[in-house]
Amino acid sequence: MTPDLNIDKTMFLTDLLQWLKLDINRFMIALTHGEPYETIIYLWIDKLYYKGKSKDEALNLILKAQRIHLQGILHN
Repeated sequence: MTPDLNIDKTMFLTDLLQWLKLDINRFMIALTHGEPYETIIYLWIDKLYYKGKSKDEALNLILKAQRIHLQGILHN
């Protein structure tokens, strides 16, 4: 991986976490401990980054996925 790709991916991740109102430090700690919510969010962000989605597209897709997931929880 090239340094520019790492910087771009890091900016993509941090911008989305800020837009999702998630504290970056807490998020990373929870992620390293394998917390399910943070792991799912990270995997979504990673997948959307590699698919070439813009930050706006990624944010909208993540928010949509969260709503669908919550609806499933509420209906069970």
